[in-house]
Amino acid sequence: MYNISLKDELSKALPSAKVIFVHDSTAFAIGVLKQKSELMDKNAAVIMLGTGLGYSFLTKGKVLLNKEQTPLHPLWNRPFLDGISEDYVSTRALLSAARNCGCAANTVLDMAIEARNGNDRLMNIFSNYGLNLGLCVLNARKSDAFSEVVIGGQISLSFDLIQGGFEKVCKMKYSLTANPDKCAVYGLIDCALKGKENYCIYGE
Repeated sequence: MYNISLKDELSKALPSAKVIFVHDSTAFAIGVLKQKSELMDKNAAVIMLGTGLGYSFLTKGKVLLNKEQTPLHPLWNRPFLDGISEDYVSTRALLSAARNCGCAANTVLDMAIEARNGNDRLMNIFSNYGLNLGLCVLNARKSDAFSEVVIGGQISLSFDLIQGGFEKVCKMKYSLTANPDKCAVYGLIDCALKGKENYCIYGE
C-alpha cells in the first residue's frame, strides 16, 4: 500500500462513485451531532475510547481541524503523567494493567465481565482508567473551551466500571453515545451526502 493513492485506485475501480476520506474522530464527531442536535449551538468535546484515545472539539456544530484534516488539538499525544495520554487511556493501558496484576484477560470485554463478577483488582483498574480519562479531559479543556463531553467508542460500553473514577475528577456535564460502534459510520455517510465542508472549520 506504500506510495499508492487509495483515492486514485478506488476512483478507477468505481468511476461513478464519489470517493472521500474522513478522519475517524471527525466522522465520529459528526455522527454525534446527528444523535445530539442540541450540541449544534454549543462547544463540546467528543471522546472515542477504543484502541487509542480519539478526540474532537465541536464548536457551534463544526469540528475544529488543522490543514491535515485531523483534530487541531489532538489529545492522544499530550504529555500526561510519565508519558502521553494514550499510555493511560487506551485498550493497551487496560490490558497491560490487567497482566501486571496477574489477570489473564485477552480483551477489554473479558476484563469487564470479570470485574462485574466481583474481581476487585479489575474493578480498580477500570476506576483508575476513568480517573485518568477525567484528567485528560480537563487537560484538553485548557486549549478547547468546551462545556460538556460526549463519550463513545467500544470501551464506553463498560462505562459503568469507569464512571466512578471519571466523576471523581471531572465534574462537567457528560453523556454517552448511542450505538458507539456505528456512530462514525453515520457521520461518514452524512459527510458523503452533504459534504465535509458543511461540518468542519479550520484553525492554525
